Amino acid sequence: MTTSRLRVAVVVVLIVAVAVGYLLVFRSPTVGQILAAPERYDGKTVTIQGKPDSPDRQGFGLDDGTGKIFIVSDKTVPLEGTEISVRGTVRKDYQLAGRRETVVVEQ
Repeated sequence: MTTSRLRVAVVVVLIVAVAVGYLLVFRSPTVGQILAAPERYDGKTVTIQGKPDSPDRQGFGLDDGTGKIFIVSDKTVPLEGTEISVRGTVRKDYQLAGRRETVVVEQ
């Protein structure tokens, strides 16, 4: 292998390594990860994807296949069963209908 090809190969490997590291560190958690360790995500902004269900006047449930979490929202409730993306702040111990639970407050 020539020196210039070796340099190109090293640069490509470094770019891929940085990209993979970025995805591992900065990717948004799943609903299951949030519910398993709510103290880790409390107060943090996340983006989660899933299918909405159980709409009520305070928001709706969101199921991403790893778990279901309530989305507190004053926006129009999306159609049940459609795949959506929600950005919001995780709130552990949020007072909701007389009980405390972990929710995402939509931005």
